[in-house]
Amino acid sequence: MMTEQPPTLTDTHHPTMPGRMADLKWLLDCPSLMTGPHCSTLSEWLPAYTPPSLPSSPAPTRLGLYAEHLLHHYLAHHPDVVRLLHPVTLRYERRTLGELDFVLLRRDGLCLHIELAVKWYLYVPEREQQGLGAYVGPAQHDTLQRKWRHLLGKQLPVAHSPLATALLKERGFPPINRSIAIVPGQLFYPSNESHWPQTTDSEIAPHHRRGWWATENDLNRLACHQRRYLVLSHALWMAGASPGAEVLLDIEQLKTRCADLSRPVQVVCFSQEEQGRQEQSRGFIVPRLWRQQACAEAL
Repeated sequence: MMTEQPPTLTDTHHPTMPGRMADLKWLLDCPSLMTGPHCSTLSEWLPAYTPPSLPSSPAPTRLGLYAEHLLHHYLAHHPDVVRLLHPVTLRYERRTLGELDFVLLRRDGLCLHIELAVKWYLYVPEREQQGLGAYVGPAQHDTLQRKWRHLLGKQLPVAHSPLATALLKERGFPPINRSIAIVPGQLFYPSNESHWPQTTDSEIAPHHRRGWWATENDLNRLACHQRRYLVLSHALWMAGASPGAEVLLDIEQLKTRCADLSRPVQVVCFSQEEQGRQEQSRGFIVPRLWRQQACAEAL
C-alpha cells in the first residue's frame, strides 16, 4: 500500500507501549459523541483487524495529534486500504485554506475522507447558550457547538472543493465519495444529577459516554470509603491506566490533591470488587471559580 507519511514526530508521550495499544483500542471502540448523516464509526467503512504493535518512536504530546498518530498506524496497515494520505494540506497562492485529516482509497475503489475529533466537554446548565453551547471544554477554549459547527460547516465540505479535487487528482486519487466525522470522547455532567438536562440535544448521540464533574467544594458528595481515585495526567485521558494500589487515593487524599486547583483534572473512580478494582466512573474536578468563568465566557 502506498501511504504518505506524516511529519516527523519528535515530542514524547507518556503512555507505555501497551498503553498506546490500549489507547488505539479505546479510539476504535469508543461510541460517537454525535449523531447525524455525517457522523460515523470506522467499523462502518472498514472491517476490524488486529494491527501490528505501534513503533517505539516518540509520539505527539497533544492529544488530538496523538489520536491522529494512532489512527494513521491503524489505517496504514489495514488490508483493505490500498492508498492513504495524512494529512492533506490545501494551499492556494501560498495561503493555507484547510487541511484534511485522512483520505484513503479502499480496495473496492471507494475514496473516503475522515475528520477525527477526540473531545471532552463539561455540561454547564447555567450558561446563557443552551443546547450544544452549554457543553464547555475543560480549558474553556471552545464549546461542543463551536467545534461541531466548524466540522459540518468547513472541515467536511472543503474536501469536495475544486481545490481539494484537483490536489487529490495530482496524487492519483479519484474524487472523494464520502466525508465522515469520527467523534469519540466523553461528556461530563454536574455531580448533582438534578442539574442534568431533562432532554439531550438531538445532535448528541443517545449512547455517548457520560461522566460527572464537580468543583473542589463538591467533593464531599463523592465521599465513599469503598472507592479509590486516580488523578490522570492529560496524556492518559483516553484509555486511562491500570494503577497499582499505591497510587490510588481515598476521598480525603483526593481533597488534598485537588485543593487550590489551577486547572481541571480528570479522575477515575474505582470500586473494590471480588476480582479486583474496577473502573466505576470518570469525572473532572474543576477549580472553585471554573463554573462562574464558564458562564461568563462568550465561547
